[in-house]
Amino acid sequence: MSAILLGLSDGILRVEYVDRSAKGERVLDHGRVTSIAVDRHEPRRAYASTWDHGLWLTTDDGRTWSPCGTRLGQRKFSRIAIGPPSDGKPSTVYVGTEPSALYASIDRGLTFVELEGLQRVPSRTEWAFPPRPYTHHVWTITVDPFNPAIIHVGIELGGIISSFDGGQTWRDRQPIADPDCHTLRTHHKAPNRLYEAGGAWYCESRDQGETWVRDLDGIPDQLRYFYSMVVDPGDPDVRLLTAAKTPFSGQYGAAPEHAWSTAYRKIGNHPWQELGKGFPPHEGNGMGWFASDEVTPGEFFYVTPRGDLYHSDDQGESWRRVWEKSAISAPSELVRFAEVTGSPFA
Repeated sequence: MSAILLGLSDGILRVEYVDRSAKGERVLDHGRVTSIAVDRHEPRRAYASTWDHGLWLTTDDGRTWSPCGTRLGQRKFSRIAIGPPSDGKPSTVYVGTEPSALYASIDRGLTFVELEGLQRVPSRTEWAFPPRPYTHHVWTITVDPFNPAIIHVGIELGGIISSFDGGQTWRDRQPIADPDCHTLRTHHKAPNRLYEAGGAWYCESRDQGETWVRDLDGIPDQLRYFYSMVVDPGDPDVRLLTAAKTPFSGQYGAAPEHAWSTAYRKIGNHPWQELGKGFPPHEGNGMGWFASDEVTPGEFFYVTPRGDLYHSDDQGESWRRVWEKSAISAPSELVRFAEVTGSPFA
């Protein structure tokens, strides 16, 4: 039995996937969920960030939730992430906010301290979120799976900012990488590798973000907006990426008559190829969200902005809808508990 957590605009829906069928249950009813992170080393434990209703914790595979990090107050929480444990200590929990700031907890989300070095990055004065240019936010956080002291933060819109000493000091954004970072990934089989889906480019780095290569080979010129991206846990050379013509057609808030999106897969050094064979249609669908897990390499889930959940067990070659649109609000995040019995999550 697998469990999928859908972050919604007003809570969390937990979907159990058994024998190629699914059933769902609302498990949280508090505010817009901006991200969910599962602790791969305590796999029954997960955290959720909300835009205006604080941080939340589950220790039973997402069935029940309770507030955490209450001392942070009423901030706008944009992202939450979990680093690998070190020296027998619990995993560090990181949370990002709007305006852009990064906080860390070493006591499982009870208390947080700000990593103030992020505020001293030279480019900070240039950060701005285009729809609200007076502000910006941390939109993605990635901790290196081999070294928990290495943290990469994607600012929307400000680029990828990196720390190699646990968040005390930070390296400013590097050229080539997309400054509008939407999704940033690492891989437990590919040391030093970073994958980025941005507002105009897909980029990869093989040296912890020191240098980058842009790669849109096989993607038509009219598609230049990218958002969700996932890498096969079993193969660091299999990547899936959502794409749209513009932010206005691709975002989940787009009206159905204007929504349009698609997705691509890249294997090795071959060109990107558009997904088909059961994947959601272009028309009427904004870009959704991908998820995977380490227990079943080659398996992916995808949720559309309307709430339809799709599954692939052949590295994205073919897809099947396993959960139809229901009376739920628009999803804003998708993660997977690999097995509700407690297997690691990626």
